[in-house]
Amino acid sequence: MSNETIVWSDAMREILIKSVQRQECIWNFSNVDYRNAAKKRQIFWEIAQEMSEMFGIILKGTLLTGIDRIG
Repeated sequence: MSNETIVWSDAMREILIKSVQRQECIWNFSNVDYRNAAKKRQIFWEIAQEMSEMFGIILKGTLLTGIDRIG
């Protein structure tokens, strides 16, 4: 595994924030899917893929291992 890091630009941060804001089950305790870890994992993966395409970042399976801890 390499030690590659991603330098986050302001545009990347803004898109990430807006993407998460649109997905209430990630942050809204009252949302019916808030405790649905599988759904959250899928949403985070979709956000990562979307940002990857927008900014030309290649995703590796190990890059998103922290998503497995979401729940």
